[in-house]
Amino acid sequence: MPKRLFIVCVALLIPLMVGLLVLTRLGASGLRASAQQVPLPAPHEEARESLGKAHPAAARRFTGVVVAREAVHLSPRFDGRLESVAVQVGDTVRAGEILARMDTQPLEREMAIAQAALKSARVELEVARIALEEAQARLRRRSDPRQISLGAISEEELATAQFEERLATTKVVGAQVRIQEREAQIAKFQQQLDSALLRAPFDGTVAARYSDPGVQLAQGQPLLHLLRSRAPWIRFAVSEHEVPGIVPGMPVEVRIQNSSLLLRGRVEKVAPEIDAASRMVLAIASLKEEGTDLVRSGLVAEVLVAPNARAEVEPPKNFLPSSDERTADARKDLALPQGSTGAP
Repeated sequence: MPKRLFIVCVALLIPLMVGLLVLTRLGASGLRASAQQVPLPAPHEEARESLGKAHPAAARRFTGVVVAREAVHLSPRFDGRLESVAVQVGDTVRAGEILARMDTQPLEREMAIAQAALKSARVELEVARIALEEAQARLRRRSDPRQISLGAISEEELATAQFEERLATTKVVGAQVRIQEREAQIAKFQQQLDSALLRAPFDGTVAARYSDPGVQLAQGQPLLHLLRSRAPWIRFAVSEHEVPGIVPGMPVEVRIQNSSLLLRGRVEKVAPEIDAASRMVLAIASLKEEGTDLVRSGLVAEVLVAPNARAEVEPPKNFLPSSDERTADARKDLALPQGSTGAP
């Protein structure tokens, strides 16, 4: 009886084990097929592709700095006290707008003194002219040939009359010189009074303010720093062996450091000489207007130039040849006689 039971159990287990083995093989083959149909993406593949497009390995890279296209320091033209300042840092100004005013009271006093001196010099000139007319009349009387022939006028009296006439002429010339001197002094004071108002030379933005009202300023001492309101420039350095590949008109791509801002522009100027110390050449690139309102002077930027970039040169107005020129070129290419029309 136990022997028969053992045989029955073995007979039941064998089909069960065979079925489990078949199911296991079918499942493994299905998983392999699924893996072949749906391949997994390589890790960081998209990141590498995007990075490659953003920073092509063949592009030439240069480090530059953002600079204003035009900047100026406003300063007084004479020594004096600063009366008022109408702007602050960051203010936008228009060309001709009054930005500051110097105290003009000392100049006005000096102007009044100079005008009084001018009136005095004119009076002196009038007196000198009257004296000259009298001396000339006396000389004419002393020079009368009849009186000289009668012995009424001595040679000494004639010489004295001539000397007085020359002296009166010299006094007139001196008075005229003093008038010119006073007029020049008044013109100088008037120019200083006109320059007491500091005006903006162009449309721009106030970048710095160095003094407040009430302080004493010297002639030429900076008061305000203005930047022109136009797209800035990028100034970058090029090594001497890469200079031949950088020419004006070449398109560039500019990336501001520590920012995702991307700007486009082109090379405007390349310095004509190499710096002896650094063996570098300075170049300047202009930027297009889009997005430049977020760019500040002094920012560090990376300038990228494509390896196959060429200068953007506008064709001349007569770029297309005329019909006569095209006909002449065709004759030259076909080597036709001048009188031939090319018909068989």
